[in-house]
Amino acid sequence: MEATKTPETDLKQIFVYNLYWEAVHGILLFPARAANQAIGAYHDYGQMPNSIHCGILSCSILDRNQLLDANLGVRVLRQLTVLLDQFSPPNAP
Repeated sequence: MEATKTPETDLKQIFVYNLYWEAVHGILLFPARAANQAIGAYHDYGQMPNSIHCGILSCSILDRNQLLDANLGVRVLRQLTVLLDQFSPPNAP
């Protein structure tokens, strides 16, 4: 599954999790052939102080030799950091 073809129901699920946990950021992470990401903000839902931001992140789990990448965790954390930085306003602390 490619990140740009994520079903709307998955995005709605992220949104509902954000509401339940009172979170302003939610990211769906899944394996894919190549890294990809998409982010967006839902309008202020009225029950939360900020807009709810949802993102989709895909990450290749294989290395150049088509074996399980031993550095997968490090790469995912780096990608998540970049994605979350895009959620933050430019003047955020």
